[in-house]
Amino acid sequence: GGLLVLAELGINITPLIAGASVLGLAVSFGSQSLGRDIVSGIFYLIDDAFRVGEYIDTGKAKGTVEGFTLRSIQLRHQNGQIHTIPFGQLGAITNFSRDWIILKFNLRLSLGTDIELVRKTTKKIGQEMMADPDLKKDMIEPLKLQGIADIADNSLVVRFKLTAKPGNPTFVQRQAIKR
Repeated sequence: GGLLVLAELGINITPLIAGASVLGLAVSFGSQSLGRDIVSGIFYLIDDAFRVGEYIDTGKAKGTVEGFTLRSIQLRHQNGQIHTIPFGQLGAITNFSRDWIILKFNLRLSLGTDIELVRKTTKKIGQEMMADPDLKKDMIEPLKLQGIADIADNSLVVRFKLTAKPGNPTFVQRQAIKR
């Protein structure tokens, strides 16, 4: 309407139309990535792929989800940095904080070790850990012996595993190794 009024007043509106076209093109290209970020964000939220407080790996960055907007997510790296990643660039994510986590670790024992005794001792330690008030809230399944993983450097490499809740798995693993 404004351009029609200017044309009736005798003002050449051709440069204004060309400028508006270039401006419209720039806005459309800029809003394309914004639109992709918003649509991707909606799908991540619908999929319930992550929640505030969960630890995720995006391939580009790892960290605890501190917050998110309709367009981006903020991850706090364990060293303290905050990564802000637009949802359109996020791609596949790995969530380390959902439901449960399996912890596996190896210990080296001397070649002459009685494996049956190790199995019985492991079972006993697993039961003790499940009964420990400081640990039972973080554990789902007790410590188990998986068997001999390797023979190396004159020792048996024995593998153990347990299933824990994702809140503090390193504490549970350290306790298992200590015991």
